[in-house]
Amino acid sequence: MKNRYGTLYILATALLWSTAGVCVKFIPWSAFSIACFRSICGAILFCAYMKKPHIHFNRHNITAALCMFLTGALYMSALKLTTAANAILLQYTAPIIIIAYSMIFEKKRPTKLDLITTACVLAGCILAFSDQVEGGSLLGNIIALASGFTFAGLMVFNRHPGTDAMESQLLGNLMSVVVFLPFLLTEPNFTLDPKVLIVAVFMGFFQYGLAHLLFGIGIKRTEPVTASIISTLEPICAPIWVFLLLGETPGIPALIGFAIVIVSTAVYNVLLARPKASQNT
Repeated sequence: MKNRYGTLYILATALLWSTAGVCVKFIPWSAFSIACFRSICGAILFCAYMKKPHIHFNRHNITAALCMFLTGALYMSALKLTTAANAILLQYTAPIIIIAYSMIFEKKRPTKLDLITTACVLAGCILAFSDQVEGGSLLGNIIALASGFTFAGLMVFNRHPGTDAMESQLLGNLMSVVVFLPFLLTEPNFTLDPKVLIVAVFMGFFQYGLAHLLFGIGIKRTEPVTASIISTLEPICAPIWVFLLLGETPGIPALIGFAIVIVSTAVYNVLLARPKASQNT
């Protein structure tokens, strides 16, 4: 039961993360200004949740925090240098990276279910974004691939027994605030338009803050490979939000890709829960 609830937390995280694209369309600020503002909101939320916030600066917390900070920074940089589709696909090589890490460093063999689902999910992602993939900038593609490694690290290192996921993510938020604050303070397109501010606050406290809070709870109850597979729902759900709220219609290949990822993830979770359910009876 513990793991099953963990996957629900990760699922909720992915759904909240997926609203980023539609939120950004309403906010005229630069990517780094948005990153700073949402990290400020995230830090406030984590401090409120932790009540007496304290960070132990051990290597596990610092490593997990760096992975959180670098994932956001690298991904946003990649979006500036290559196509969004390239950045998404390269970042979501994370399940493959985690499987390789587990085999090499933890001597864990992936299950057939993990391998088959990873293959199906990646195939679905490729199909979903096939009409948008272009050559892009080599540097941008390299940075996007690097974000895949740090995203995998976010899953792996927050799962480590020596890491306090809440502390590491509060630290990751604070890193983003410090690094990106100059961008927010000098943001040329900053506005007090109520609609923009409402969306920015939603993005800060829910799309980012609450999402990472749920992630911090869920990752301690979920294997990194499982968490990374479920997280692929994020890029798949993002165009669905855009369609529902902005009316931008995806093509037939994209719809087929979305269906493959959603069905694969659903079947994966059902099969993953069966043995646990039988053990509890």
